Amino acid sequence: PAVNISTQAPFHMGFYHQSALVYRAAPFVGRTYPLLRVHQFFGLAELAFRTGHLYWGWRFAGNATHYVQDLTQPYHASLLPGVSTLRMLGINLLAVLGSPRMKDEMIVLVSNRHFALERYQVQMLHHATVAGEQAPILTALRPSDRDATYPAWSENYVRDVVSAEAFSFGDRLDALLAAAMPANYVSDANYDFGSQGGGVDLLDEVTKREAGHRADLESAIIELFRHFGAHSRNLVRGILRASGSLSP
Repeated sequence: PAVNISTQAPFHMGFYHQSALVYRAAPFVGRTYPLLRVHQFFGLAELAFRTGHLYWGWRFAGNATHYVQDLTQPYHASLLPGVSTLRMLGINLLAVLGSPRMKDEMIVLVSNRHFALERYQVQMLHHATVAGEQAPILTALRPSDRDATYPAWSENYVRDVVSAEAFSFGDRLDALLAAAMPANYVSDANYDFGSQGGGVDLLDEVTKREAGHRADLESAIIELFRHFGAHSRNLVRGILRASGSLSP
């Protein structure tokens, strides 16, 4: 509730790989829209390219890419990374019975880690760009050697490849964030990073902490950026093939 962009969540997050028990207990978890958005903009881009409207082809392709890239982020593909299904259901049951404190705290903590990760990534990118460095986080986006290790683009690619990969990454990433970052930002439910952390220099603070934890976290982030680059290129290839602009 403290984060003014929270209403964007259903359009940019998709929880397709939770336990069946979660969907039974909380069917609203399945009501999200990134698959619809990708389908819409993929179709519009394909139509534009096929009919010779290159500007609109690339513009719609960019919109589709945005939603695919969002689902490479583990906190967009997993409801509560690091929290077991039974714990989730137990905490939700307490909330239903009139004791919502643990549920509210859990939401703040997962939100904090989500925003802390994204701020750290932005600061890594900004630092590398300003310094003119060929930093690993930048170079990770470019190589296309992994692109063909994924299946060819299809209607199910976003759910079965992009989202599934990000979901499986969630628990590991959650643990790395908890280890590498100051506890008051990622492990304290009394602090809301989404509304209070806009001025935090996370890069500086994490640099002062245990070097091994920082290295492990940055290695995981670089791996996520490799996913980001590969899935973006595979989507564009899919659009161009569908429009007849790129041969198989």
